[in-house]
Amino acid sequence: MSKAELLEKLRKIQALAERGELGEKENATTLLARLMREHGISEHEIDSDSVDLVWFGYSTKFEERLLSQTIYMVMGEVPEFKVDTLRGKSKKSGVKCTFAQRLEIEVAYNVYRAAFKEDLEILFRAFVSKNNIYPPPELSNTTHAITPLDGDDRDKMIAMARGIDKSEIRKLIEGGE
Repeated sequence: MSKAELLEKLRKIQALAERGELGEKENATTLLARLMREHGISEHEIDSDSVDLVWFGYSTKFEERLLSQTIYMVMGEVPEFKVDTLRGKSKKSGVKCTFAQRLEIEVAYNVYRAAFKEDLEILFRAFVSKNNIYPPPELSNTTHAITPLDGDDRDKMIAMARGIDKSEIRKLIEGGE
């Protein structure tokens, strides 16, 4: 018997254990526990096809957008539910998904969020560099200085800076706009 066939059999026994009558229910519960133990099957594996509402937390608007995109990647749909509590302390998006989909969303979102934060820091440095947002040397305070980047991060910053349009603040001020 394949694992898929075994899981299907266990699901049927589990349904009988949950909905059966008296002795039938007890026998199914005992049989289910014994078969799960013998085959090393967990309840999560049996319930892997069940769909539940799962909530995923985020902090910023960019994280919300990244989470929604990750859910869209896995599910083919955007989150169905959203909760924002007062003062931004609890922000969550929810979607009905299987246990396997939940794990895929969690892992992908955590990886993408960490990578996004790293690239956002590089983008910030590229923007500061492109727009020369530095004080004159006599006002420079090294405790607030942006430190130089090395290797690949430096190359990324240079490439990002090339793609950024320079903001011409002096022209705007001088032009009276």
